Amino acid sequence: TSEIPNSVGLVEVKERFQQVVFYVNLPFNLNPDKLHKLVNQINFGLPMGNFEYLENPPNLRFKTSIEYHNMELTYTMLQNLYQSNLAVVNNYYEQFIEV
Repeated sequence: TSEIPNSVGLVEVKERFQQVVFYVNLPFNLNPDKLHKLVNQINFGLPMGNFEYLENPPNLRFKTSIEYHNMELTYTMLQNLYQSNLAVVNNYYEQFIEV
């Protein structure tokens, strides 16, 4: 996905909740203690979305979502969700490499 090697994007449409969730899974195998601290620091100031880390099996991803109650889901809405997600991931990518 974008400039990040070996990353994978996933879109999940939850029609029942009129919600779209976009994930980017990041290919990092990092020290869990350092990663937890970095994820907490980054998430604290994010206006939209959040990084999620699962230790077993190791998985780091960034999640953004939108709800489209009482409106039509459009290509522009999906494009904005996608671009916002990748902008954040690209912004913090170097920090994850340095951990």
